[in-house]
Amino acid sequence: MNEISQPDACVKSTAFGQFIRRRLFPVNKYDLLVNAPEALAKTNDSSKTARESGFKFKSRDSGREFFVDAKYLIGDSNASVEWCQPFEFKRYLEMDNKMPVYILIGDGPQPAAPQRVFMFPLKSIRFNRVLHSYIQKYKISTTRSVDEKELS
Repeated sequence: MNEISQPDACVKSTAFGQFIRRRLFPVNKYDLLVNAPEALAKTNDSSKTARESGFKFKSRDSGREFFVDAKYLIGDSNASVEWCQPFEFKRYLEMDNKMPVYILIGDGPQPAAPQRVFMFPLKSIRFNRVLHSYIQKYKISTTRSVDEKELS
């Protein structure tokens, strides 16, 4: 894929998505059922940017399915992160009733190698915007895969 022809948000989404798949949810532990960033990159549609950021995984050990919505920040100095639009939040709440939904936020200068990653269950928040100070307790390692026990 030629990154020059891709919108910037699409390139960031694809690079972070590759990190998520390679490092956090690798093929030997999780089956990837849905990969929205990859599908978005193939469409080359700049009108659909960072909101097409979800992954649906299935644990190879337990067969448990869950959804991960990913958001990547570069130089975000705001006190809070808007990880989805208000109308989308309602849809995520409905999804969470059927299968667990996790929000994954990465930051740093390089989406392919984030400095920090935070992952928290949707059920732990009540709004589409979350404070940076709140998500600090959900920091996960960027050097190892997510253990299914962390998905409680």
